[in-house]
Amino acid sequence: MIDVNLRVRSARTGDRQQISTLMFFEPFVYRHLDWCSPLEWLGVPDYWVIEKNGSVQAVLACPQEPPQIAWIRLFAYSGLMNMNKAWSLLWGHAREYFSQFGNVCVAAICSQGWFRVLLEQNGFITRQQIILLERRGRFPVQPHVAPEITIRPMMVEDLPGVVHTDKAAFSPLWQHTQSSFEMAFPQAVLATAALHNDRVIGYQISTQTPSGAHLARLAIVPEFQRQGIGRALIADLVDKLRKRAINRLTVNTQSDNLASLALYGQAGFVRTGEQYSVYEFEVHS
Repeated sequence: MIDVNLRVRSARTGDRQQISTLMFFEPFVYRHLDWCSPLEWLGVPDYWVIEKNGSVQAVLACPQEPPQIAWIRLFAYSGLMNMNKAWSLLWGHAREYFSQFGNVCVAAICSQGWFRVLLEQNGFITRQQIILLERRGRFPVQPHVAPEITIRPMMVEDLPGVVHTDKAAFSPLWQHTQSSFEMAFPQAVLATAALHNDRVIGYQISTQTPSGAHLARLAIVPEFQRQGIGRALIADLVDKLRKRAINRLTVNTQSDNLASLALYGQAGFVRTGEQYSVYEFEVHS
């Protein structure tokens, strides 16, 4: 039976309190690991709720950033709704919306069994894993880099160059936008840039964790890769963390990113055994 009182509509800033209640008080909530809270995405068009008699019963947020790449940032539903019904209504609306943009890749990094089952039942496929690594032991001797390359603390003025580096180094699914870096930069415990003749050619951004620090982002433009710059950025980071009495450093990378895995292995990182599936769904016009 169709509940005529249920309707899917765009989320509004006025929904903040009700969405917050779903996020923090319902048992089944999927949240993307992000630089910002899902509530901060309110106002973008790729954000929907199910409403019944003025009450928000479920929510799905998957904003396109960059365009045609839509990570699922939030899915939550009230215990008053059936999970499959909530997902069916919201995902059906999202697919229809995304179809107007041509090809849109909708993705999620999934660590929760119930959400993994839901995605698989709805045609999402996994092509890779996110692998967690931890640095152990002594770091090798500081790698040599060309004298014209300098490593220094990142500045706000570097962000356009950081965005350019990121776009050159990663495939569209993993690229970050200017606005993402503007949110990430103030949250960093340490952020450094590698420059060649005043041009940003590499960077790292690390955040503090309860047990140490996490290397959240590292990239080198392709023409400067395999020249020791990535290892130099990590060595500089480790040295600065030690001076702050931070001795544990973790990092994530994709299971099929062999260059990244080799770099982290050379820098003393080993796998922790934790890994998470990356699910994707291609929406076509």
